[in-house]
Amino acid sequence: MARPRKKATRPIFPSIFIFCEGKKTEPNYFRALINSLNFPGELAKVKVIDSDKTNLVGLVNEAKELKKNNRYGIVDDEYWIVVDKDGYTMHAQGFDQALANSFNIAFSSVCFEFWILCHFTYTTAQKAKCEKLIKEQLEANIPNYEKNQIDIYDIIKMKQNNACAAAKRIRKHWEAVGEGKPIYELNPYTDVDRLVEKLVDYSNELKNK
Repeated sequence: MARPRKKATRPIFPSIFIFCEGKKTEPNYFRALINSLNFPGELAKVKVIDSDKTNLVGLVNEAKELKKNNRYGIVDDEYWIVVDKDGYTMHAQGFDQALANSFNIAFSSVCFEFWILCHFTYTTAQKAKCEKLIKEQLEANIPNYEKNQIDIYDIIKMKQNNACAAAKRIRKHWEAVGEGKPIYELNPYTDVDRLVEKLVDYSNELKNK
């Protein structure tokens, strides 16, 4: 006889849903981070959503659809979109739509690999292309680094505090010299630390419930 289906449990506290533009690097990173934090799953959902979208507007629309159809949703649920500038357009439209729906964006320029580089160094030097950043800077710290590397979080996790500090310094730099430009026009830039710290803090908060 077939086993009865396990009923979905209703989260007690707000959930965090993460949508990633990248096919592997970003979801691999955040799934490993979430697993390392050992969230008490009976309290809240904290998960990376599988997606085939490759641009900010598409991810915003996907987040809107999940929010609309999430029957166990809580008003304080958070929706995060991890996206970079690498090769895409329509950032203004995507940012406006995310803001209109109270979605959070974790943005990197020129690519997510700049966030990885921040684990090793602080720099405000402009980056031309992601491939060049990887070849000329990232591989100096992670030999044989490959895009979509499945174990990237394990390689860099011990330097997470360094990356968060570097990201904050970079934002302070742009506050001083950025002339009010939107963040998608800044290079280099990352605020992925906001999402990383949110996950760490929320994990600690739930474990103390």
